[in-house]
Amino acid sequence: MTKRLAATVLAGIMAVSAVAPAWAVNLPDARRDVWTAHKINRGAIAQVTSKGEGRFAVVCNKTDRKGYLVYVLPAADRGAIQGGSIDVVFNFDKGRNKISRTLSWDPDGFYTDPFGPKSELTEWMKRAYDVKINVKGHKGVASEFSLKNSWVSITKMFEICD
Repeated sequence: MTKRLAATVLAGIMAVSAVAPAWAVNLPDARRDVWTAHKINRGAIAQVTSKGEGRFAVVCNKTDRKGYLVYVLPAADRGAIQGGSIDVVFNFDKGRNKISRTLSWDPDGFYTDPFGPKSELTEWMKRAYDVKINVKGHKGVASEFSLKNSWVSITKMFEICD
């Protein structure tokens, strides 16, 4: 009985760790209107901040070298909203081009989705000038920033992860 219980607990832990990135993110402050890439615990981050609530970043986990799009809720919503998923719309170059993504809740306290170098989102980040990110169902929660040098910072972030 004890061995079966231990095996069940181990299987549960393995299933949870396979779903979510295995790192705790405490996003450091981002520089205003300037993309930066730097090391964080167990990985690296590329980020910028400008107008808006909430916090978007691209993070690389050193253990698996994969990228993740990360969204941290606005301060007023942290703790009150947990679980499920959120729908996010990326409006590139004043809304002429839009991409929708669904981000899933991570137990470390943020929403996340994979971020790869060959996705539609990545391609728009490389060629667009600015982006406004809206979180559906959350009035007034949008982040707006320039994409100038974003790909330079993201490339550097992946290099830091190696």
